[in-house]
Amino acid sequence: MSRLTPYLKKIASYPLTWIALAVVVLAELGFALWFEPSPIMMSAAVLLGIVALLLWPVILIRSPAFLRENSQREFAKCLEGCFPGYEDPAMDCWTVAERIKQEFGAKGFGEEVEAARAKLIKLTENHVKLNSLYERFGDEDQKKEMKYRIAKQVEHVELTRTSLLRLGGNIVLLETDAASREEIGAELRTINTGLEDAIREIDEIESYK
Repeated sequence: MSRLTPYLKKIASYPLTWIALAVVVLAELGFALWFEPSPIMMSAAVLLGIVALLLWPVILIRSPAFLRENSQREFAKCLEGCFPGYEDPAMDCWTVAERIKQEFGAKGFGEEVEAARAKLIKLTENHVKLNSLYERFGDEDQKKEMKYRIAKQVEHVELTRTSLLRLGGNIVLLETDAASREEIGAELRTINTGLEDAIREIDEIESYK
């Protein structure tokens, strides 16, 4: 149950949850009206419906579509307050990483992709903080420096998007070309290193307060 707790509100608001509920209710009503079962049979049918509804959250949180959509909604929240030019490439990075995560996970690159996603979250959090400082604090020189750093963050996330898109196109090569595996591994390490560098560049933002 503890595993389901963080998802309960999301599950309740998910459209397929209401469809599943409607299907169970309609099935129960149809069974009752069509077969006119005995009280014992009807009780068994109701119990079966309750069991199906209790199993629904477990089934849903194992659904790749639900996990992907939930992940994208959570990352979209991280983007609130970001510089306009940062949002689109950052969301593209997240979407592409979600799309290729399963493929890379099956071929030994899951940890690297997940590390890139974690670093993208950290970079985004730092970016939103810097953008907020840029909008509210600083003299002319400080604002100029912060604007430069914001532009560098946008550049980093655009480069990450380009690299992830290229990696996504090379997945099929993993099955036939060992050299491609080395290249993709190196590319992932480069992506992670670039994101780490971008995160470090923001360490001085406290001085702008």
